[in-house]
Formats: sequence, structure tokens, C-alpha cells
Amino acid sequence: MKLKTVFLLTVWILVSATSAQTLQVVDSGLVSDEELNLEIFEQDEALKDQLENQDTPSGPDTVEYQSVELEYNLQTKTLELNEKASLKYKGADLSADTIIYQTQSQVLEAVGSPVIKDRSNPPIAGYKMKYNLKKKVGQVFYGSSYRESQQFNGMDIRRLEDGRLAISRGDFSSCDTLDEQHYYFYSRRMLIKPKESIVAKPVVLNIADVPIAILPIIVNPMSNGRQSGLLMPKYGGDQAQGFYMRDLGYYWAINDYMDWDFRTDLVEGSAGDFDKTTAKSNFRYKKRYELDGNVDGALYLDQLGEKGSEWDIHFNHDQKLTPDGRTTLTGSGSFVSKSDVRQEKGLDKSTVLDQQANARMALRHQFKNNSTFSAELQQERDLKEVKSNGINTRKTTRNIPDLQFTSSGPLIPRSDYAEFDTSTTASWYEKLNYRYQLRGNQHQRIIEDSTGINDTLWIGTNDNLSLDYTGSLFDVVNVTPSLSYNGMWSAHSYNKDYNSIDTIQPNRYQLDPAEKNYGSYFGKYNARLNLDTKLYGIWRPEIQRFFGIRHTILPNISYTFAPEIDSNKTFVKNPVIHSTPYQSEQQAIGYGLGNDFDLKYITRYVTHAKKSLQSEEDSSMTKTALQPEYNNIKILSTRSNASYNLAADSLNWSDITSQVGLQITDSYRFNVNFIHTLYDPYSTTPNTQQSTPILREYKYSLNKSLAWRGDFNGGFPSLNGKYLMTDWSAGLNYSYGYRTTRVSQTAFQTSEFHTSSAQIALHPTPKWDMRYNTHYNFQDGEFAEHSFNFTRLLHCWKLEFRWTPKGPAEGWAFNVHIIDLPDIRLQAAQSKLDY
Repeated sequence: MKLKTVFLLTVWILVSATSAQTLQVVDSGLVSDEELNLEIFEQDEALKDQLENQDTPSGPDTVEYQSVELEYNLQTKTLELNEKASLKYKGADLSADTIIYQTQSQVLEAVGSPVIKDRSNPPIAGYKMKYNLKKKVGQVFYGSSYRESQQFNGMDIRRLEDGRLAISRGDFSSCDTLDEQHYYFYSRRMLIKPKESIVAKPVVLNIADVPIAILPIIVNPMSNGRQSGLLMPKYGGDQAQGFYMRDLGYYWAINDYMDWDFRTDLVEGSAGDFDKTTAKSNFRYKKRYELDGNVDGALYLDQLGEKGSEWDIHFNHDQKLTPDGRTTLTGSGSFVSKSDVRQEKGLDKSTVLDQQANARMALRHQFKNNSTFSAELQQERDLKEVKSNGINTRKTTRNIPDLQFTSSGPLIPRSDYAEFDTSTTASWYEKLNYRYQLRGNQHQRIIEDSTGINDTLWIGTNDNLSLDYTGSLFDVVNVTPSLSYNGMWSAHSYNKDYNSIDTIQPNRYQLDPAEKNYGSYFGKYNARLNLDTKLYGIWRPEIQRFFGIRHTILPNISYTFAPEIDSNKTFVKNPVIHSTPYQSEQQAIGYGLGNDFDLKYITRYVTHAKKSLQSEEDSSMTKTALQPEYNNIKILSTRSNASYNLAADSLNWSDITSQVGLQITDSYRFNVNFIHTLYDPYSTTPNTQQSTPILREYKYSLNKSLAWRGDFNGGFPSLNGKYLMTDWSAGLNYSYGYRTTRVSQTAFQTSEFHTSSAQIALHPTPKWDMRYNTHYNFQDGEFAEHSFNFTRLLHCWKLEFRWTPKGPAEGWAFNVHIIDLPDIRLQAAQSKLDY
């Protein structure tokens, strides 16, 4: 609740300067300038000096006034403006039936429906206004103001010497119905410090003149910026949670770059033991272009402070450590004290469904020579148990730290001027490129199950260096030779040669130079030559809108050489960064073939103006012609790859991988993936090459979203000037995936997922909003979730009814709240979770 009464100060500030102004008659209606000078300024020279010589620090200002009648009493020294009197000063306009100014006491009084208006503040009206210019105190009787759906009334409003406003028997409302307010807050005493705070006691919430709730005192900030102070709590209750009071706490505006709030949710619970009471805190910080982040924590109190309380912390951080932005520190994540704390204590749907406590923090630096360095800390924790070999397990993995360095570019960089000189051709040595990547990682895996905790640690590095050359043969075939080296080091090693068929894994030792244990190392290298080109064929039938079909053939062939390198049997492989510490001999010839079919068609004809060649200067000879606009679409594409290893003793052919892509619509492409083999592992001779490829696996998936919208009768106009509303809209999301794998000579094992969801929104009237959401699982043959939401605008109130027959938030919730003050609400619910 924020009472916007800062405009009351404007009345007294604008009027207070009248004792130091030069009065200027605009139009008296009855008294001429000469008569006014004779009666006033010549007969009362003291008044003239007082009005002209009391200047403001910036010099004399001007007050303009006018009325039908103007009267000055020399005995009482009173200036009186009657009938349609008005007074203007610095954009402020005071109008009333009568305005009286007592020059000796310097008291200004306005009666007869006085109204003061200002360019930057709401107008205020009253029955009577008085102000003492010398003491700078004033009073308004039966004052009221209205602007931008904010209405304020007070029977007695006084301006104190220190600038504060004391209001007796006042009320406030954001309802824009002037005759009959749907709700308002009433208080017998309000003390307002303009632009800072308001203190009211007691405060009564009235709905349609019926008192609903009362608070002994309210202290609320009024400034536009952030202001420290108490937070307005939310009250409510339902059958599942009982009585609750949420967001009871304090907001601390530390400085311009950070703030902190502390909140408490008191939830009675169905058993009345307050077992879901929560203390929350959110610390935010932000500095434009440099720093942005927050730390949000929740402490779930078990029965108001008894032992067993649990916590849940979330954080986000984004920081530029250097002005050029090359060095950054980013991170996000969450931590919990107990794996099932969110399921047991969470009150909202998103909290309960979040079953991952992952966290990541990364430091990254971008060098000017296209090199980068990053240091990362990462944790992934499963909060939900997963069955593994019939046992419920929960896994936690950590990469602390994970260090990476990458660098790439030309091996011999070209000079700065050569990069911009397109007339010169690069030398062969300038086409040599390199790429280097070094990664160091410490990986920890913790598996918890009923038998105990299995904690395993891996430490190692992995570096890759590759060199390649990009050239062409006869300007037709692209030629790319390359060399690569991969080195792996592990801080662990087995104490004896490890054979994978051993039933008991031998012990392993970590890096210990004192015991002459320096870990284990394995390196491997290979060379590769790749040739590829493109062949084109075009067919132009020009049938109706079809203009032509282009066929692109993409053949490529490669040769890879890798020597046999015996395995390092003492090598302990890091599952995150290491590959197998063994390399078999390769003399592999790779084959690849791609086909693309592009369709060119006319989308539309556009009229263009064209002048006659006989007289280009004569505009009358200008003619119009229809010119087509074209579009290309790849209707069909295929890719196939395989390789043959000349050095292998058997099974020389690799699997044949293929993909077929079909463009169904302009925005959707359907792909099917195949894997074929030339060896039948389920035959009596599994190592014998077959005459035709055998299908081993194929898979495809279909994901598509559709949306429709429209109007019943041409649409509704803008609602409250804020937005245009569509009468109806609907959406459909469909997902289907299929995969089949050969498991015997004649049998295939299939797996599939098949789901769909739909959303429908209706606006039968400008104030009604009805929505339906559903999610259907075809495999289970049932709805996984569906919900109904009804919203109705009730002038300054908003009604919401939500019903979820099935889903994680099953139940119903009904509430009515003030639109401008959503914390003020009436609510009833029976649900597993809070919305």
C-alpha cells in the first residue's frame, strides 16, 4: 500500500512565495490601472515596497491575478478578489470564488470551491484554504484530489513549519469511480513527510463502505526511488495451508547499487504446527555495464525454530572485470541442505518440480590474438533418486576446477595491410592454420545408495594440437591436409597392469613424487587428407510458378593414417576429458556423398514502373510491368558416410551412416537417420562381409508447434488504453520420436516418445479472459496435466479462479485482489501447491 499524497505539498510551496512577489493586475474588470495605482500604490507606499522589494534568491518573481471585482481595504490592508478570482504563479493556478490576502499578517485565504492546479502535480480542491506566508503553515478544509486513478480526501489538512502534512480523518483509493468508491483506506491521523514517508494510525480497509480489516499503524515510503522500510505482508488461508501471512519483513536500500530484503512466510499448515514456515532473504546488486547479480535464500523452519530446519540458496552473477569486457566472471546455480527439501517444504509448482541443484562459476579471458582462457567450478546434484541395477541411487558430480586454454588462427599471420588488400593472393605458408586446446580437470563423483557412499576422484589433463592447410586443385577440388596430436595425462595410475577382464579392479594411486609416482601419460597422433567439391545440375521446366530445380552433388573422399600405439595399462582415465589410452592402426579411406535438391519458385508478381525507350523524358510514356519475386527451398537432401580401414585384420568397413531430410513446409524439415552395417553380428559368420548392407538402426523425430488467433467481431478496442486484446488464440505442440535397433537376426527393439500439449485462450468480452492448458501422453494413454484459468476485471478489482483437475498443482484456487495493490486480496484454495 503506497499512499501517493506528495501532491499536497505543492499547494503550500507554490502559494508561499506570494508574500515576496510583485503584483501585476491583468484584468480587474471594474478598476483601471490608473485608479488602482492612485488608490493603492500612492496611498500605501509601504505596501508597494513590501510587494516589490521582497525578492526571492533568484530575483523578483511575478504573480498574475484576475477577477471580476478587485477591492483593497486601506484600513485592514486587505486585498480581495471576488467572482471568478484566479491567481497564477510559476505555472500554478489557484481559482476560487473569493481570494483574500491580508498584507499585515501575510495570510492568504481562498473560499468558494477553491482549486489549485499545477503542471507537474495533481490538482487539489477543497471547501476552504488558508495559508500563512510568514510562518509557511497552511490548512485545507475538506480537501480532495484525483489524478491517474488515485484519489485522496481529508477533512482537515495542515502544513506544519517543517514541511510535513498532518491530515485528520482522511482516506485514499485507486478506484477511479468518484461517486462510489469500491474500496478505500481510512485513517483518523496521517502524518506525511512529502517525498519520503507516510505514517498512518489506525488504518481501516473498507470495501464498498464496509470495514474489512484494520491495522494499528502503517509506515510506508513515498519516494519514487528505493527506500528502506517495512514490507506490506499478504494475508490469506485455505484448507491445505490454513492461515498464512507472507512477505512479512523489511527492505533495506543499502546504496544506489545494492539492496537487501528479509521476509518471513508464516504458514499454519493443515495440522496447525507451522511446519512450512519459511524465512527468506534476497540480496541484489547491479552496476550498469559492470556488475549484475543476486543471492536468494530460503530457510525452512521446522515447527517455528525446532531442530531440523533446512535451507535452499540460489545465486546469479555476471561481472566484467576489465573495462574492455575481455575478462568476465559469470555464474549461477543453487545449493540445498537436504535432497528432498524442495518436495517437502516447497509451496509453489516451480520449486517442487526443480529436482536439480546445479551450480557453475566461470572466469573467462579473451586475448587479443584469438586465444581464450577459462577457469570453471561446476557441480551437478540429482535431488531425485534414480534406479540403477534395482537400487535407488542419487548422484553428485563436481568439476573443481575445470581449466581450458584455446588458441587458433594462421600459423604465420599475414601483415596488417595484407588483410585488407584483396588484390594480392595469399602465399601458401599463409594458408597454414593451427588450433591448440589444453584442458585440465579434477572430476569427483559421489553416488549415494542404501549400501553407502561411493566417492571417486579423477585428476588429469588433455591437450590437442592440429595443423591444416586449405588449398585447391585446378580451382575445382578443395584440398585440406592436416596433422593432429592428442596427449593425455592422469594424476592416477594403477599399481599393476590392468586387464579389463579382471573381476577385481586393482588399486590405484594418486600423484606422489616422493614415492616416484608421477601419474600416467598417453599420446597419439594421426594424419589426414580430405578432398571435396561441388557439382551442379539445373533443370528449368518453368511450369506455372515453378521456375527450376537445382541438383547439387557433394562428394568427398579422405585418407587417415594413424600408427598402432600400445595401450598404457596403468593409465586411469578421467571420464570427462580422456579417451581410450590405446590407438589401433588406421589406414582408412573415408567416403561421403551428399545430394541437395533446391526448388526455385515464384512467390508473387510485383508491379514496377518502366519508361518507354522512345521518350525517356516523357512521363506520359511510362508503362507498368509485372516482375516476379523468387524464393528457394531445399525440398530434399541426403547424406551418406562410410570408411574402409586397409590396416584392419577384419571388419574393415565401418558402419554406413545416412540421413534423409525432407522439407515439409517452409519452416519445418523432417529428418530420418539410418545406420547400416556390412557385417551381421547375429549370423554364424559375424566377421564375413555381406553382399548388401544390413539395417542396424534407424530413428526419426517430429516436433512441431502451431498457433492460430482471430477475432469474433473485428476485435476489441484497447482496454484502459494499455493494450489491444485478441478475441481468441490457440496453440498446439506435438512431439513424436521413434527409434528401432536390431537386437537379433530377425527382431528389432523399439523405443518412442509421443506427447502433445494444447493451449486455448478466449476473450468473449473485454473484461473476461478464459484459458485452458493440457498435456497428453500417448504412451500412457492419459492426460499428464490440464488446467483451467478464468479472469474477470471488476473495475479496480480483479477476480481469478484456477482449477487443475490433474497435474503437479492439482486443486483449485480462488482470489480477488486490487489491481493497483495486488497484495490486498481475498483468497480461498484447496491445492497441493501455491500458485
